[in-house]
Amino acid sequence: MYPTSTLQREGLRLAGLVNIEGIPQQGTKEVVDLLSNLALQLKWLSTLDWQNLPHRFVSRLELQDPASLADLISMKEQFPELVGIRQILNYDTVDESLRWPLVQPIDYFSNESFQKSFSLMNDLDMSFDLQVNHHQLIAASKFLSHFPNIRIILDHLGLPRTHAASSSEKIHQEWLEGISALSKLPNSSIKLSKLSFIHPNYATCATSFEKVQRYVHEAIEVFGTARCMFASNFPDDDPKSATEIFRATVSMVNSYSSERRASLFSNCAKSIYKLN
Repeated sequence: MYPTSTLQREGLRLAGLVNIEGIPQQGTKEVVDLLSNLALQLKWLSTLDWQNLPHRFVSRLELQDPASLADLISMKEQFPELVGIRQILNYDTVDESLRWPLVQPIDYFSNESFQKSFSLMNDLDMSFDLQVNHHQLIAASKFLSHFPNIRIILDHLGLPRTHAASSSEKIHQEWLEGISALSKLPNSSIKLSKLSFIHPNYATCATSFEKVQRYVHEAIEVFGTARCMFASNFPDDDPKSATEIFRATVSMVNSYSSERRASLFSNCAKSIYKLN
């Protein structure tokens, strides 16, 4: 869905593609059934025209389901492009806005089935896209410290939702402590994406842009450019225009060296998702 001309206008060239799972609660029943079934999803993806570009798949899996690992092992054998799993774990016992669709009201990091699945994943050379609320990062870091062989990618900058909160500085401090804890794991990285979650109009409003840029630069400082990657979250994120997304993210790091920018826009993702 990326317009190649848009990338070129912003000084970017499409070097590879990583398909990150869809949330199987959207669209028609056929779409929901497709996205809910790992085998169907991978078979459909394998039929697409990838324009001879390197491509990889990261699929959703409910790791707390004891049957999930058998599916994963079977699909990994059939589809070598499958390099990772993503599971949304956002949950909050008080704030309903921090509870995401399809997330069960359980403590995943102490759940026995979830722990067992993660232990088995350790031997499969897979990555794990982690999506949690900012206040879950410390607990996630403690849990993930037991799995040094799994490549961990923190999605969406750790989701520090500050624009709608009266305690934005408190949230900022909790988020900073959380990503700092995760960054101590050498197998961890962070995805600089869903920036509109911090401030919705960051691409068009200078004040919002500066606030979002602060979080981006702090994340880069904590993890280092070799473990950070920009991602547009296109077409689901705001702004809906790919041009605006790329223009805003490129301008955030204009002062960086070409080597550091190459890490942020390409090399980190290539390494983590085995696109090399």
